[in-house]
Amino acid sequence: MMSPEELRECILIKMRGKNEIQANFSVAKLERSTNQNPPNSGIDESSVPSGNVIISLAESLANTMIDQNADDSRKKTRRHLARVYPSFLRIDSSNYLPVKIWIAGCQMAALNLQKPGPSVLLNQALFKLNDRRGYVLKPEAVLSGNIPKSPVEKLTIRILSGHRFVALPRGAPKGKQSECRLRASIHGTLKDQNLQKLKTTFTLAQDFKINAAFEFDVCLPEAAFLEISIHSTVRIGTFTAVVSTLRRGIRFLHLTDLLGQQASPSSCLLVYIERCPIEQDIQPKSRRVVANRRLSL
Repeated sequence: MMSPEELRECILIKMRGKNEIQANFSVAKLERSTNQNPPNSGIDESSVPSGNVIISLAESLANTMIDQNADDSRKKTRRHLARVYPSFLRIDSSNYLPVKIWIAGCQMAALNLQKPGPSVLLNQALFKLNDRRGYVLKPEAVLSGNIPKSPVEKLTIRILSGHRFVALPRGAPKGKQSECRLRASIHGTLKDQNLQKLKTTFTLAQDFKINAAFEFDVCLPEAAFLEISIHSTVRIGTFTAVVSTLRRGIRFLHLTDLLGQQASPSSCLLVYIERCPIEQDIQPKSRRVVANRRLSL
């Protein structure tokens, strides 16, 4: 990629062609002219680098490319920028889940931020990694293309109680026994994706007790997102975060609405978080040790 210093006095040229997937962008250097009346063409075509492009992909085309060869997509996005935008068929401003796009190496996943939903919460959870400065570095596994094929970490979430459930959304049964559903899901690689549901009965009041536990095996914690939500007749609240940022021990998880905004006072869950590495199979090594011992005898 060209540095900001090299991009000075440059313009982006948008090129379309039948053989191209979508619109490509190249950088052309502007010629300096000492004449007061510069020529009509101020672009030096010989200085247009063919390697620096931005690829714009529709949602459906990006999914097709990733499903066919995700490793090739990660390899190409090491040098080129890729942008994915929602399908034009989403006339209701709905969104796709951007985690698949991020793991494929695409730098920009355009979303309809005016539409609340899990996609907006995932986007906010990602950029919390860098205090919402506008960019986040790729995980090393995504950058190198060495995505783990087997789980490397076991995540256990034990929900103990709920607190400050005062400002409930409209339609929520407040102050009476009601059947609520707890949902915990992992958004990540194909092997990480998991959804668990648990039905329980408690009173939506200021404080209440919950006894629930969820367990997940995670292959790529740096690019896996945990989503915990409480549902009754309506969605009560949601917590979303990257798995690698979860701190072990007893913690408060503050819930938000689908726009990522907390109520006042903010509702929260008291949970116990446990993250344990999964030991890989070391049986071949032990066999070699036994063989060496036999030889030494």
